[in-house]
Amino acid sequence: GGTNAEQPQAAVGPDGRAGQIDRSSIAGAISIELPAELASLVLEGPEGGLAGEFAVEGLDRPAHYAARLVYQGEPYGVLLVHAGEDGPMDGAALAAIAQILGARFVTVQLHQEEARQARSASERLAWITRLGEELSGGLQTEEMIPKIVGVVLELVGAQVANVLLKRGDRFESISEFGMPISVANDLRMAGGTTLLADHVLESGETLLVVDPAADERVDFSRLTSHRVENLLCVPLMTRERRLGVLLVVNSPADPPFPVEARSAMPTLAGVASQALENSILLGEAVQMKIAQKIQQSLLPDDPPRRAGFELAGWSKACDATGGDYYDFVELDEHRIGIMIGDVSGHGLSTGLVMAM
Repeated sequence: GGTNAEQPQAAVGPDGRAGQIDRSSIAGAISIELPAELASLVLEGPEGGLAGEFAVEGLDRPAHYAARLVYQGEPYGVLLVHAGEDGPMDGAALAAIAQILGARFVTVQLHQEEARQARSASERLAWITRLGEELSGGLQTEEMIPKIVGVVLELVGAQVANVLLKRGDRFESISEFGMPISVANDLRMAGGTTLLADHVLESGETLLVVDPAADERVDFSRLTSHRVENLLCVPLMTRERRLGVLLVVNSPADPPFPVEARSAMPTLAGVASQALENSILLGEAVQMKIAQKIQQSLLPDDPPRRAGFELAGWSKACDATGGDYYDFVELDEHRIGIMIGDVSGHGLSTGLVMAM
């Protein structure tokens, strides 16, 4: 606009020396290194810019005017302009343009970042909703795990994963998706004594390994049958229980496990953990009900009748099942034996011992 120059053709944003160049003639941005004179301009000024001839890698011809781009007092780039054929450039006008563009570029970037975050949030919600729908309907644990792994593998673009549930002092694998339980047992933290899965479950923090050769936190030396190029291990836990871990390996993305996918993992793991806990609680309730019926069936329905005696027995466990036991044994027509027993403790395990 009234500058006797061609349209500004390049904007460069340095990180001290190197920066990003963006032109309408190329699709996207490329990294370049600024000449020392332009790097000094960006960092120190002058405010009015510089006239001259500047050869910049990535430009097909030299620029003849340079002005730094500033936002809220902080320099972040440089505006390069090629001279036209109509005479000298109006330096004051180009400085004003640079001032306007300095704010405009940042505004556009902020809007783009807000749009990206909104899309990312929408995508996370879609994945969470999908997993919630997949796990609805009162599924058993064995039915849930393939659905959990399937959604996660699709999210991160990997092909190998496993859900490892903690049972007592060891982990168990209900379904293997290209990764046997031996891989998890061979993955140790540095020092070789603590399982990687145990570390993640106890700390409650996700562990990402992008380059096993350079990551000193994890010991990969025991792995012989499977190659692990990268991994993501996420704890599966609720407020009441530490259930296990989700282990995903060999993401083909560059870099592995994109930020957008990783940001959705904690919430997905929370949904999966709650569904798994509900399934486990339901299974325990069913087992308890069965144990209760077995225990009650072992107690006498009606005591024997004898002239001159009125016999009765009653037992009420503090939980669904307990360790109390009694019975009447008719020894002969003149004698009745009475058995009374009590297994230490209470609950399912005690009830099962009593049934023995």
